[in-house]
Amino acid sequence: MKYLLAIFIFSFFCQAKQDSIKETDPNYQIVKIIKLPDNNTLRELIKQNFFDSAKVYLSERETQNYEQDKNFNFRGLIFYEQNKYDSASLFYKKSILISPNFYEPYNNLGMCYLLNNQLDSADIFIKFSLKLEPNYLTA
Repeated sequence: MKYLLAIFIFSFFCQAKQDSIKETDPNYQIVKIIKLPDNNTLRELIKQNFFDSAKVYLSERETQNYEQDKNFNFRGLIFYEQNKYDSASLFYKKSILISPNFYEPYNNLGMCYLLNNQLDSADIFIKFSLKLEPNYLTA
């Protein structure tokens, strides 16, 4: 208990010190460090239909220009899971434009075409994703 109290007092003192520096030094800047969610975390949020949470994380990743190709792919997955295949396709295409060797959006786009009964297009994109990554299990 004493240990927790000491930590609380120390953190309170550090915050008070930081506040006083902010007030006296015009050049003082706070650097915001955010741990961005990894791809598996985002995939799990989408899989469990936590679309709003996934969108918040994606927005933060996008403001930091972090893995934009994957961000567009994840945005597509959000629409895909909501059965909005045309909207999902747009994001998959953006992902492909940014990173033409990223195999996953090709497969996802192929699945959208398949579910929209565009079998020829579906076949082309799914086969191309396998050409890029032969061990891709969902294709």
